[in-house]
Amino acid sequence: NARMQYGDVAATLANIDKMQPLQPLSEEAHKNAVVSWGQGVKGWGIDAAVCKPIYHWAAGLPRLLLESHSKFSGTMSLANGSVKAVHRCFGEFQKRASSLYEIRPEWFPYAVSCLLISSTKLKVSNPDNRIPINPDWKKFLGVSWGEGGTFRQAAGHSIGSYNSKDELFVVPPIIFSDDVMKSLMVEDCGNGKMKKVQHTLILPSQLHPYFTEAVAEQLGRSSPTERGKQFEKPFLYAVYARYLLAYWGNTDSKWVPLTQVFEGAFQQQQEDVMKGYEVNLSGGVHVALTELLYSNAVPNAITYFGSSAHHDAYIYCRTVDDGSGVVWEGAVPLQLRHGRPKSYDELKPQLMTIRVPKLGKQKKSDEGTKAPPAPQPEPVRLLLSVNHKQRDPIRDEEKIVMIDADKMSSIAWLWLLAPGEQ
Repeated sequence: NARMQYGDVAATLANIDKMQPLQPLSEEAHKNAVVSWGQGVKGWGIDAAVCKPIYHWAAGLPRLLLESHSKFSGTMSLANGSVKAVHRCFGEFQKRASSLYEIRPEWFPYAVSCLLISSTKLKVSNPDNRIPINPDWKKFLGVSWGEGGTFRQAAGHSIGSYNSKDELFVVPPIIFSDDVMKSLMVEDCGNGKMKKVQHTLILPSQLHPYFTEAVAEQLGRSSPTERGKQFEKPFLYAVYARYLLAYWGNTDSKWVPLTQVFEGAFQQQQEDVMKGYEVNLSGGVHVALTELLYSNAVPNAITYFGSSAHHDAYIYCRTVDDGSGVVWEGAVPLQLRHGRPKSYDELKPQLMTIRVPKLGKQKKSDEGTKAPPAPQPEPVRLLLSVNHKQRDPIRDEEKIVMIDADKMSSIAWLWLLAPGEQ
């Protein structure tokens, strides 16, 4: 309670409380809101080409959606300036959004976890649940939160908002740029001295490809092949983010259940297949440009080869028996599919892998030294077929598990943005 006075006039008692961000709007509600907000305002509106990107950048938060109609670069707003406005206005809009939802350095561990949870659409059943944080970052926490910070507290600090209907904690990606991330990576060591956090693990732009001004300028101009490439790495970083969150929640072992990493992204009838696996991605994401064979997959990490390889990527897994004995350990392939899903006949070759040939003693003949034998295909134990939207499992084929990318990453909307598409 507070008593407000204006000169000799005392105002009535008022209850003052911290307001949390308003609930996110749906895409349809956003379109309706634009009409409502603009009643009687000359020149108000939103260009169809930027409506969807603005919605996803702002995560549907009304304050940021409304802010996109502000005049940037003098006379142009991001909302009704067409795709051309992105080039001129995106950077200013991003800075303005970050200033509206300012994050303090002492909130860094919780803010990063909230971003990862939001970006990967991990379910949050209760806003009073504790936020899992990197144990190595606990020393950065300020006194305002201390141990055991909750999603309700995060919402109170305007880091994001809790969507009770969908059980999601939503952080607008536009407020959390790489520059913001780097500005938070400091520790107060006392006596006014600051120390930088050495390893970020994941940058925001690695989860959201249209996070940088240079890339945002290409919005809607990319070919289907280029859009596919823009999707692949961010999805793998989403897998890595899910792994980190699972590990931070229980640091007893670096091996976590595969079902926990892909929670919500596979169909229930394939859960029994996934249950038999654990995954260790503690080594992070590795991008390989040469030697793109199964045997070149990096242990305890994600290895990305790209579409030119037999398999696009690998994650390092193992199976254990009931007595916790390791039965098998090795790489599980991911096939990252954009556009039309592959048929079973097209996926069948992916059920075999290629290794580096085992070289024995080379035999010599009149023709000289013989070349080493060609790599021999071997069956894979499991294939994760990643599609940008849900696809039913293939009947009678348990080795292929269908993964719905839209259920665990925030970049599936990019598929809808090709030249001439809305």
